[in-house]
Amino acid sequence: MSKEFQLISNVSPGSSGWTVKVVVAEKFSPRIAQKSPTKYQNLILMDTEGSTVQATLYGQNITAFQDQLTLENTYLVSNAMVKITNPEYKAKSREVQWIISGRTRIRKLSSKLCIPIDEKDFTEIKNIQGVKTVPTPDE
Repeated sequence: MSKEFQLISNVSPGSSGWTVKVVVAEKFSPRIAQKSPTKYQNLILMDTEGSTVQATLYGQNITAFQDQLTLENTYLVSNAMVKITNPEYKAKSREVQWIISGRTRIRKLSSKLCIPIDEKDFTEIKNIQGVKTVPTPDE
């Protein structure tokens, strides 16, 4: 019996009963919020079609999930709180974010999702403002 999974794009605030198969595409270091003493950590999760969502952990949930949400591993995630991303803290064009808490169900899968390389955002060093490059012999 195979279970049908939702795509990230189909999960919106108010959605319930959803499960998404994701890979942890990026995992940022925990940080302290600018306007409060709250500690938070952002992750970027990617589904089977390459869509991404910002997931955020707060406070004690950072340590509680640190061994469960590891880079490049694949998980089934359900029951995260889905909310509209505050424009002040929005990463790229992500309209919603998932809040990972003790109520979130996460199950690691043995099979891995491949991250489509064209979904990664790379910037050539020469295009980074203030960085000087030295020509290579073939330039």
